[in-house]
Amino acid sequence: MAFDFLGTLSLEQLRDIRAFLEEQIEDIDEQINTLIVEIDNAKRTRNELVIADSNLGGDSLQSSFFTELPDIQKIPEQNDSNTAILMEEVKRPFIQNIKFKRERIEFKVKKLNDFIEQMKEEVDRKAIAKDRTIQKLNEIEQQFNDANSNHLFSTTDKLKNFKQGM
Repeated sequence: MAFDFLGTLSLEQLRDIRAFLEEQIEDIDEQINTLIVEIDNAKRTRNELVIADSNLGGDSLQSSFFTELPDIQKIPEQNDSNTAILMEEVKRPFIQNIKFKRERIEFKVKKLNDFIEQMKEEVDRKAIAKDRTIQKLNEIEQQFNDANSNHLFSTTDKLKNFKQGM
């Protein structure tokens, strides 16, 4: 496997992985810019859906961020099954319209919100990786000193074996 080393590595291996990762880091800015464009496009699409939903009497953004239950006053031991049955009867002839005009838009808005959030997290991960990779490689390189000028070893046994030619 490529770059398959942990605590035992040579300075040459470190330089190889540094060169590879520096090339990858150069691409990160372009990837981040692409993600930002995708986020902006998704936000525009979401806003258009919210406007369409609003024109149909909905409030999909509010339902997307619904976090707490409204204050409901319930009379103890009140049976609400009659109300539920009546509501079902009222909605039954219009269920396709409800699903098509309201639920589909709400679903799409929620999916776009999830997508936007995931893309923002990806931008953050890439920015952090870009900043930390070179720093971590420098820390590893600082581990090479006069005693181990060409190799780093994860254990003293591996160092002894290396010195003995094993």
